[in-house]
Parts: sequence; C-alpha cells; structure tokens
Amino acid sequence: MIEQYIFVVPLLTGAFLAAALLTAVRKKLSYYFSGYFLSTHIPQWRLKKDKGALGEYNVYRELESFPGKKRFLFNLYLPLGQGSTEVDVMMLHRSGIYVFESKNYQGTVYGTEHQSQWCHCTKNKYSFYNPISQNETHIRALRKILGEDYVYYNIVVFGNEANLHTDCENVVNLKNLKRLCHKIKRRSTGKRVNIRATFMLLRPYLHSSNKEKREHIKKIKRRTEEYEHKKQRQ
Repeated sequence: MIEQYIFVVPLLTGAFLAAALLTAVRKKLSYYFSGYFLSTHIPQWRLKKDKGALGEYNVYRELESFPGKKRFLFNLYLPLGQGSTEVDVMMLHRSGIYVFESKNYQGTVYGTEHQSQWCHCTKNKYSFYNPISQNETHIRALRKILGEDYVYYNIVVFGNEANLHTDCENVVNLKNLKRLCHKIKRRSTGKRVNIRATFMLLRPYLHSSNKEKREHIKKIKRRTEEYEHKKQRQ
C-alpha cells in the first residue's frame, strides 16, 4: 500500500521547492520595482551589509501604503553654508513635508530634546549628536530652497530592536512610525503641498557627485573627532 504512494514524495518536495523559489523571486522583484531602488539604485544584496540603507528602505516600506498622494525622496544633499547636509528620507504628502532621520540602531538609546549629545548603549556606551537637532538642520536647509509656506515635520526613526528612553513624541521605533504619521496628518492645518512642483525643485539635489559625498563624510568625521577631543579635555 505504501509503495503505491512513494512516487508522491518527490512530487511534493518539488512543489514545495518551486513555491519557495517563486516566493524568493517575487520578493526580489518587488524590491527592484520599489520606489527606493528606482531612486537610489542600491542593489538588494547591499542592504545586508549597509545598516543605514536598510533603515532607509524600512522607513519606505513602512509608509509605502500610507494613505494619500505622496512621493518619497532619499539621500538628498542640500547646500548648507560652505558644505552640505544629507536628508535620509523625505515624504512629500499633501498634508506636509515629512523629514525622517533614520537611525537603524540596536541596544538602548537615552536622550531628551534639548541634550546636545545622546547616549547609545550596547556592550559599550557611545555618544552621538542629538538626532532631532540633526534633522532640524536638514529642515533649515530645505526651507532655504522651498520657503516657509509649507509645514515641515521632524521625525526620528529607530529600528525595532532599539530600546528608546526619550520623552520626545516625534522619536519612534519603526513599528510606531505609521501611527505617528497618521496622528500628524489628522492634526495638519498647513498649506497643501504641491507634490510635483516641490519634487521638481528638489530633484537636482538627488544626484550629488562623489566629491560632494566625500566632503560630507569628511565633515561628519571632523565633527565627531572635535567632539571626542573636547570630551577628553573635560
């Protein structure tokens, strides 16, 4: 009796393998047709090695289904003084301009709105620049380009594995991001954003040269070194 059904086993195994392969292909294709890839051209394999890029993609995925007409922009290098400042993720929505600072951290994070430095604890303790202030710098740069007519929302997003100790309403884990944006949208009373016109104004800042990117990275390293030097002298 059992022998009559032995041939079924390889058929079922083949079916399961085919289903798994199809799922993997669909997942891969969905990424390469996503707004994130079409804008950044970052290959999917790099997300596994680049936590920053993965954090940005996760913000996009979380808000991809957010209601209303919208457009996402990633990695804008905006002029600021003698250099530039980089916006991780931005969502142009009729209700306003949502500016996201993505921090794909694990461990515990401590900080308040007015502290200049926040603390990130894993096995060791690390200080990092207040992300709310960092994102406010981005918004100042945006205002110089887009003006004061629109409402800008300063939102800091940490990964779901980060344990946040902060009283800032606009600092959230990824899983709470959509809820926060819904709350902001309901409260919004500002001028409606012309998404197409705003995108066209910002489009030139999406494709910065490698030189500009290197200068931006040098600026960040220099700021970090200055802070560490100051800390050692205290």
